[in-house]
Amino acid sequence: MSISDDRVTFLYEDLDQNIWMGTTNGFCLLKWPESKQSSYAFERFHYQKQTERTEPGTNYIAQILHDPQGNYWIGTYDGLFRYQKTNPDADAGQKEAASFLSQQELIYPSAFIRSLALDQRQVLWIASAKGLIEYLPQEGAYTLHELNPSKQSVEGEYISFLHASKSGDLLIGTG
Repeated sequence: MSISDDRVTFLYEDLDQNIWMGTTNGFCLLKWPESKQSSYAFERFHYQKQTERTEPGTNYIAQILHDPQGNYWIGTYDGLFRYQKTNPDADAGQKEAASFLSQQELIYPSAFIRSLALDQRQVLWIASAKGLIEYLPQEGAYTLHELNPSKQSVEGEYISFLHASKSGDLLIGTG
C-alpha cells in the first residue's frame, strides 16, 4: 500500500514518531517499522458520507493537529473533522475515518479550514476564509472573530496560518 495521492498538502509527526500526511485525496499514516527486518506501512483514510454522493473537497486535507486528549483535528476544504483512534488493532478498512463536527456543534463562516492551532489552555483556533474561530472542544463553545479591520478584529483579506507559541501568544499570518 502506498500514499493516497502524490499531491501532499501537509506533514505532521505525532508523539509516537508516526508521520501523518494530508493530501488532496485524504490523509495517510506512515508507521515506521518496529524492527529492521520489516518495512514501513501506510494506512489510508478517506471521508465517505453516509449517502452515495461524495464531495471531492472533503478529502483535500489542509492541516492535521493532535491534541492531548488523543483527537486528531483535520482541516479540509469542507470543514473540520475529528479523528479518534478507537481500536488501533482494527484494519484500516474497518476503522471509522473521521467524525464530522456538524453545523449544530460548530458554525463555520467558511467551509475551507486553512489552519489550526491549539494553545496552552486547550483552545482550538481555527482559521477560515472569513474569520478566526476560538473553539473550546470540552464545552462545545465557540467565538467567531470576523475579518473586519474597522471593528479592530483580525486584519487582512484572509488568515493563511496560525501558530500558538509556548509563551501563550497566538501568531496569525494573513494575506
